[in-house]
Amino acid sequence: MLDVPKPSMDDLYSYLAMWEETERYSFWDDAFYKLFIKSFPKNVELSEIWIKCSVLNDFYNLHILDILPIAKHILNLNIDDRLSKKDYSLVNDLSKVKIWWKDKTLYSFATKYCAKHCWSDFPIYDKYIDKVLMYFKKKDHFCDFIKSDLKDYPKFVSILEKFKEKYWLICPFDDLDHYLWQLGKKYFW
Repeated sequence: MLDVPKPSMDDLYSYLAMWEETERYSFWDDAFYKLFIKSFPKNVELSEIWIKCSVLNDFYNLHILDILPIAKHILNLNIDDRLSKKDYSLVNDLSKVKIWWKDKTLYSFATKYCAKHCWSDFPIYDKYIDKVLMYFKKKDHFCDFIKSDLKDYPKFVSILEKFKEKYWLICPFDDLDHYLWQLGKKYFW
């Protein structure tokens, strides 16, 4: 039986130190910061949105074949005010897009797009974080939820808040993302 260590601030700090010491991880953060915060912080120019979407698609291997409809969708949603107000319903709205006449749900992409604009306020959803949360739900019953709740962003944020509370993790979401992603990668690869 898999035995993942119980989350703690000591473990979180240890994983954050590993993140900082890993050249490619610190490089990723620097590159995303320069793109999303310094170069193109707003979402009012289609070409800038397209560049950010393309980089996310390539970096995270999301296999989205046509980025332009997503960029247009983001532009039409006029998301900057909602980002600044931490409107978590934005992620669900952003994730629903039509590509080649087909309705798609790009939930993981939407969490990443928002997170890269507001690092400490919007957590990222991915398969490793999902696995860690489901593991500790089963092991420690830190929160009452079902797996599909992880793909409803306001519920996902609430689950992460309860996770932080249960294990006394005092940190912004970007630090929690780095910790949970590495933990998940180590134990659930």
